[in-house]
Amino acid sequence: MDSSNFFTIALILGGLALFCLVPFILFAVVVYFVTPQLRGWLDRFIIPNPAGLRQEVRALRATNPTLSDDELAKKIINLNALKAGLIGVLSGFGGAITSIGLTPVDITLSIRLQAHMIGLISCIYNRAEVEEQRLELNIYAILGATDTRQLNKIAGQVVQQLVLRTIIRALVKMVLQSFPFLGALAGFGINWLVTQTAGRVAVEWYKKNWTPSQVKELAGQTGTGVKLLGKQALKKVSAATRRSNSISNMENSLEASHGDLSDFPSPDASEDESKQLNIDGEEELAFSE
Repeated sequence: MDSSNFFTIALILGGLALFCLVPFILFAVVVYFVTPQLRGWLDRFIIPNPAGLRQEVRALRATNPTLSDDELAKKIINLNALKAGLIGVLSGFGGAITSIGLTPVDITLSIRLQAHMIGLISCIYNRAEVEEQRLELNIYAILGATDTRQLNKIAGQVVQQLVLRTIIRALVKMVLQSFPFLGALAGFGINWLVTQTAGRVAVEWYKKNWTPSQVKELAGQTGTGVKLLGKQALKKVSAATRRSNSISNMENSLEASHGDLSDFPSPDASEDESKQLNIDGEEELAFSE
């Protein structure tokens, strides 16, 4: 290949990449800076109805009476991962032209599907929050929005955080979708992996009743859907659980010796977290960056 042909191919690929990136960048900017009303609409579109989730889980138990909680959760995860993968296939078959308009739709529908799956898992393990707001906070935390300073003020910020966390995944998909068959394969694989990842985190979250701080680092990786299924991630989970149990045992021992410790910060609380204690001794949900 002579230099002129190489330059031509490089120019075409560069122009194609720019052609794919510009629409998504505009989409991200719009979502980031638009009015709170639109962000509220996106919240309502993504977060499922708790009553509907409980009814759906009752129906699933009726049709699968022999399945345990873990088996039913696995069935739901696999089914939703397949659905998300098919969405990725449809958005990737047309190549570069169709990916421009379909990738944002793909991302939005995938997130909605994952949120619904997380809600079902919460019902399976009998931890479905009565208040919709609490379910919303858990869903966004599991999907990777746990780095916001205060989860009780998350409503308008989570969409921004979630969009920013999906930019890398979306850009990779849009580049790969320039090649129709490769784009379809990549669309299926990425969506399937991210959905499986979110599902597994949700199972651990609700099954072990983890707090948001215990899975902050782990859940933060689900935005891109990488590393979470590896042994290293599982080691981090085990280490976080051991630290939590150790701290809990120490607090119980101190409480037995010195009385109620509810008005004091936990031994592993950072300076910023300690400052969040109000005069009644109730700690706000806040995490260090």
